Amino acid sequence: MNGKMKKYKNISLSLLVAAAISSSLSGCFFGGNEEASSSNATSGTTSTVSSAPTSVGGDSSLAGVSEVDGRTMTEIVRENIVKAYGDNYLPNMEIPAEDLETQFGLTPDMYDEIVAEMPTIGFHPDRLIIVKAKDGMAEAVENAFNNAKKLLTENNTQYPQNLAKINAAKVLRSGDYVCFMLLGQPNESGENDESAAQFAEDQVNIGVKEFTNFFENIRH
Repeated sequence: MNGKMKKYKNISLSLLVAAAISSSLSGCFFGGNEEASSSNATSGTTSTVSSAPTSVGGDSSLAGVSEVDGRTMTEIVRENIVKAYGDNYLPNMEIPAEDLETQFGLTPDMYDEIVAEMPTIGFHPDRLIIVKAKDGMAEAVENAFNNAKKLLTENNTQYPQNLAKINAAKVLRSGDYVCFMLLGQPNESGENDESAAQFAEDQVNIGVKEFTNFFENIRH
């Protein structure tokens, strides 16, 4: 393929990705939760843009696409999740780097981009971490997240009201993008039974759907 054809292919690919992201974000900045989403969006971790190739869902045709309209993929996915939860999105501060390492096993040499948030109120266990792993490090990040989830569920000092929510935490991965998700409306019943477990599962799946749909839209 000559240089001119490569140029046209890259331009077409960028337009395709931008269109997919625009579709997934349709209505994201308008509606009843606009004020809450705007407030939350200003408090997240600042991500760095990777200059390395990006692989989304194992699709090498997306290599090199890591930013759209000045926002990284991790930032866009976060915005979608914040919008989906509205007032029930509780994280509002950056997770300190030392906590990322001690609690989640993440060190800066493992990722190119990261969004990592938690609530200021210590009672709430909510956490959202979205990482674009460095080349060859996605599996290591995924394993670190799975280990962190295991340690959380085995922690005997957790508030009983939070156990169902913690047990429902998810580790998600699409290509080089890996997510630790512990989100949702608090269970006001205070119970830790089958109904509480189902409630927590339904709540976290709101965010799971946003993460999954985003990368499915990109691939298609």
